[in-house]
Formats: sequence, C-alpha cells, structure tokens
Amino acid sequence: MGQSEVLRMRRDLSGMTEAPRWPDGVVPATLGPRPDKKWVQAAHGVLAAGFSEGGGGAPIFRQWWQALRRGEEFDPALVFIAVEGADVIGMAHCWTSAFLKDLAVHPRARVLAAFNAFAARGASISR
Repeated sequence: MGQSEVLRMRRDLSGMTEAPRWPDGVVPATLGPRPDKKWVQAAHGVLAAGFSEGGGGAPIFRQWWQALRRGEEFDPALVFIAVEGADVIGMAHCWTSAFLKDLAVHPRARVLAAFNAFAARGASISR
C-alpha cells in the first residue's frame, strides 16, 4: 500500500477583506439551517468523486451524513457548496473551530477549468 502525504496549511485570518471570485455560472451556497437532502447527497457525491483518485475516502452516504450531523463541531452553515446549473461541483466542509476538514472539487470541474485556461491562452485543442 502506498504512502499518502498530508499537508498542513495555516492562514492568518486577521485583515481578511478580499471577496472570493467565482467562475461565471458558479454560485456559492451552504447547506443552511435545514439542509435539503438533495444538496447533502450532491455534496457527498463531490467528496466521493474527489477522493476517487486516492488520498483518502468517503464512507457511504448514510454513514457519512449521520457522523457529520452528530459531530460536536458540525454547523450546516459551514458546509459550503459550489453550484453550477443544477450540479454541485465543489464542497468545503468546515468545523466550528475554524478547521477546514474536507475540500473537494468534482474532477469534471477541475478538467473544465484547465481547458478554459488553455483556451484563454489561445489554444484551439488540448493534448
């Protein structure tokens, strides 16, 4: 079994003023105080897809959701999702202690970002 690498990132939050810039067509949201099961399942799907290439894993939906909502640091307002059309393409699960637990972008959205960057640089085809 291969070794996985863990990176510890820290950020000084004092003086944070810059608003996030979202790609055209992507709308940020949270699960909110009464999470809609459709958005919860979609967020889990992004997490599972994000881990599908290695570096961790996501339990099956029912186990994940039960553990998540019973956690003492769970706040549905701190589960952020990025929505494009009717699809959740990204999610960030944060704890009340200012810890970013999970961050995932659906592989399709990662690839599209790369293709858009190539096109913006004048490429007409990707290899």
